Amino acid sequence: MSEFQSTMWTVIRGARDGNDEALSRFVNTYRPPVVNFCRRRGLEADAEDLAQEVFLRLIMDGVLHKADPARGRLRSLVLAVTKRVIGHHLERRSAAKRGGGQVHSLGDRD
Repeated sequence: MSEFQSTMWTVIRGARDGNDEALSRFVNTYRPPVVNFCRRRGLEADAEDLAQEVFLRLIMDGVLHKADPARGRLRSLVLAVTKRVIGHHLERRSAAKRGGGQVHSLGDRD
């Protein structure tokens, strides 16, 4: 994810505080690298959806509130969330190939 620009902490603070302009700027800055990261992992068709899920987790799940300049780089946090989202996506896709979630009746078998 070397495409990231330097972290703009005022924008990050504004985004996590619900400022629409800051939130838009945050997403517009970080979405392209997240999408490209997903594409490089062979998830071309799902890259946009996965990026959307990454930002939902960052914003709606409060993960962005954990971003702190004293604790580390925001890039590391975004990358960790992106990898987790990709991992969950691959697990779901793999489970679906195995009949994920379908319940089969054993009928009268012992």
